[in-house]
Amino acid sequence: MSSSAEIQKSMKKYINDLDKLAKANAKLKNQARLDANENIEYNYKVDKVFKPFVENLDKTLIPIKENVANVSRELIPLKSGIDLVNNELFPMKTEIEKTRALAQDLHQDFEDYNKQLKTVHDHNQEQLAIESIPEKYYSVIGQVAKTYLANRDKNDSLGLRWDEEEELFKIGLYPVEIDTNSNLSIHMPPAPQIVTGTEGLWKLLTQKNPYKPGEPRIKWIAEVPSKDIDTYARLMYYTKACYKEGRNGLVKRSSTASKWNEIIKPYLEKKEADKSLQRSNSTGHGIKGSGLTIIENDTQKLTHKLWVILGNIRAGHTNISNEDVQIASEILEIIKETISPMTYNNIASTISHFIASKR
Repeated sequence: MSSSAEIQKSMKKYINDLDKLAKANAKLKNQARLDANENIEYNYKVDKVFKPFVENLDKTLIPIKENVANVSRELIPLKSGIDLVNNELFPMKTEIEKTRALAQDLHQDFEDYNKQLKTVHDHNQEQLAIESIPEKYYSVIGQVAKTYLANRDKNDSLGLRWDEEEELFKIGLYPVEIDTNSNLSIHMPPAPQIVTGTEGLWKLLTQKNPYKPGEPRIKWIAEVPSKDIDTYARLMYYTKACYKEGRNGLVKRSSTASKWNEIIKPYLEKKEADKSLQRSNSTGHGIKGSGLTIIENDTQKLTHKLWVILGNIRAGHTNISNEDVQIASEILEIIKETISPMTYNNIASTISHFIASKR
């Protein structure tokens, strides 16, 4: 059986020959038309001008008959050319059909291979998950969590880690539970924090870099939505994962990791700047830092919570706790970029006046 390259070469030759033959046929047809028109015009003139002088009509028709015969003879090669083209096209058509059938077979083989490859990959991932994830977690966690835990970078200190002594997952100082929807429950004061386990957040918690070895390096912002990046930064800050034990307690880590330089370090610098501003405003109408741990980054939910607290304040309710006020203060800072400066100042003034009235 001819190889694909030979078939292609043969097809190319047939197509070139066919093109040449078509051009020759076109030239023959055009010349034949010119000759026929010239002969017809000539005979027309002969018939019109010399007929009165010619007594025998048959003699007048002789040149026309001869010219018609000439045209017929000239058309014979054209017909032969057409027959030749048909003869050349028949084997070419056969080869094209064979090539098309071969391509369809190859496409089907490729589809079958992909299915087999996916089956093997899924099986390997499932086996890897079974081997990598403790049994008590494996049976209750969601598929997204299972996928990323199976491929977790165990040397990454800026994410989810396994505590050998306590036999549980932790983020920073606090234990973590994972549910069937791949959401995370971080057991930290004053109450457990439930964080939505998006795929982007799981990437940040289990992968050291947003790329594979040997691939071009990309930044996290190009791989993960900014909302997940912000949630991850809050997690690292509030769980103290971005700190380590020092002589006098926890000290800020120093790292060259991409997550540190691109996400955590800028977040810590912003938090320090915000704290400095809050301290400078603590004697006026500024909002004092709450120290609470609001990690959830759903702006709609946080805004709703803020409006509820503000509504209670303006209604003069007496059951508003210090924790409610602190939550309102921190939510205001979180959604600051989504509201106008006037709205921000009005809310800040309302909270500050309420704090002052409680003293």
